[in-house]
Formats: sequence, C-alpha cells, structure tokens
Amino acid sequence: MVTIRKATPNDIHQLEILFQVCRQLTFVSRHPDEFQIGDYQKSTAEDEAWVAEEHGSIVGFVSTYPTDNFIHNLFVHPEHQAKHIGTQLLHIAEANLGRPMTLKIAMDNLKPCGFYEKYGWYKVSQHDDASEPYLLYKKDCQSVFRKNIYNEQRKCKIKRDFVNELDAQYELSVATDDECEQVSNEIMRFNARQVPFTTEPTPVFKRYVIKDKSLVIAGINAFVYHWGMLFIDELFVSETYRNKNFASYLMRKVENEAKLIGATLAHTDTFDFQAKDFYLKQGYEIFGVLEDCPPGHKRYYLKKKL
Repeated sequence: MVTIRKATPNDIHQLEILFQVCRQLTFVSRHPDEFQIGDYQKSTAEDEAWVAEEHGSIVGFVSTYPTDNFIHNLFVHPEHQAKHIGTQLLHIAEANLGRPMTLKIAMDNLKPCGFYEKYGWYKVSQHDDASEPYLLYKKDCQSVFRKNIYNEQRKCKIKRDFVNELDAQYELSVATDDECEQVSNEIMRFNARQVPFTTEPTPVFKRYVIKDKSLVIAGINAFVYHWGMLFIDELFVSETYRNKNFASYLMRKVENEAKLIGATLAHTDTFDFQAKDFYLKQGYEIFGVLEDCPPGHKRYYLKKKL
C-alpha cells in the first residue's frame, strides 16, 4: 500500500536519487549528466514536500512553494506510475495551497498537460524566451477539490447549489488508497455481473522502452483489460529519433502480444497537436471527437480491430 506523508530530513538520500532518475527518464532530450545528486536539496530548499512511500521505499514526491501557491515539482518513478500516486500527491499539494495556484510544464516534456487538465488546470501563457521554455498553468477556486468542500465554497463564494449538501449522518472525505481500491473493486464486480470478463480481471500491462545505450529514446505504456481490450495509454519517441519507425515497431509489438492473450480491439486517444495522423496510418479509425479540449483544440478517440 502506498502512504502519502510529509517529507522529513531522513528522506533526503532517497529523494536525491529519485529526483535524478525521474528527470533523466523524463527529459530524454537532455544529456543525463545535466541531472546530479544534490539537485533535490537545491531545488526544494524553500519548499514544503510530501512523499509517496511503498514498502519503505519512496516512489514519488511533490514539493510546493506556499508563499506563491506554486507547485514546484511532482515526480513518480516510472515503475510506479499508473497507480494514481501522482493524483494523490497532486491532491495533497492542492489541499495545502491557497488560490489561485500555478505550476510550470517544461516545453520538452508536455506529457503532463493532459494529467493536470483532467483536474481543472488550464494553460495561461507560454514562455519560449525563458532559459528553459515552459507553459504556465493555473488553477483557481472554481475548479478546487478540498477535503472540506463547504469551507472552500465559502472562501470562493461559489453558489450554494454547486454541490448538494449531504445529510448530517453522512461524511465527505478524501479517499485513502484502500478506499480508492474498494471503489474500483465495486465497479469491477458490477461490470463482471453485467458482462462477464473474457480475459484476466486485472489489467495485463505491456510497457516497453527503446534505448540508445542508457538513454531512453522511445517507449509505450499499454494494457489489456477485462474483455480483450487493448488500451494504448502513452506512446513516445524522442524528437531526435523520429522517422526511424520506432513508434510503429512498439505499436506492432504490443498489438501482437495483446492478440496472443485474446485481445480483439485496441483503442486510444490523442490531441490534435499529438499523433492523430500516425494512428490513422496504423489502421486506427476515429470514433469520437471532444471539442475545445484543451480550449481551441480537439481530443480524438480512435479504435482498431485486432
């Protein structure tokens, strides 16, 4: 089970290693030597930090600069992603900051944009002339989620009908890890009663990377779930290594492996500024479009029979 707690001085050694490894694997267009042990303390000297701990090991952290209501860092080790750890860390950071909040997303790592937008963050500006170009994201009181939602309503003067009040016998609280798992299990049991699973009840993950020596230059995160469905969650190729068919190779690999365990349909989604045309070339077809997501752009939903 993952525990979220306040960081302590005893965590610094693990955090230094985690900070270095996560940035090396995230900012693959930069040289690995750019990230050193000791950077964590320099980067977070004036921050408040929380860690995600699993079986005694720190697998993620978030740090904030409360004076400016700024989320400074949020990293989860790649081996522990897809466990909602990032979501828990984001929520604890938001719960301890005033409004509005801001954060920066580096232009050479736009992958987190969708994650933050899912939780009500939106882009307010782009800074190409900075030493490290970035997007500035913001979240204000209209999209807040706090443990005490009624207190937050009063602070932000949100209309009382924004959320129906609960009867006195009920309590609203932020879900724990065990409670999140309980909700997921209840949904799975309901789904299984309606349409029996044809494959394993738990997702079968298909995650691969391609390396140039020790540098990760391409990767795919996908999984097969319940009814023989393959979901392509993330597909990445470093800009300097594109046009070498790495993406096509990774897609074929996970699709072929998925078919071997009974998958009959693959699906994914992508933004208009990402890989729509690539997926169409791979035989996928568009079955849905979400307009203005983010504002001024489209999010495409695609499928392919395997």
